[in-house]
Amino acid sequence: MSEPRPVYDAPRSMTSTQTQIAHYMQMRAYTIRYLKMLEDELVAVGGLRPSDRACLTREERRALARQSPAEGQENGQQHR
Repeated sequence: MSEPRPVYDAPRSMTSTQTQIAHYMQMRAYTIRYLKMLEDELVAVGGLRPSDRACLTREERRALARQSPAEGQENGQQHR
């Protein structure tokens, strides 16, 4: 797998605080990608159900809700 490219590039005109925020946003994006990869591996070996993922996009959550609305209600999830 190739090295992920930076998501948030900090232009030179940014202040120190803005640069820190851009750095933290980039680290957040890397962390979410890593957690999603770990969840994919857990789903592949049967250790986690696809509906139990924590790193779902809004579209993925909606698709799961359309597939099995009863299951989402059983797990105590509410539709927003």
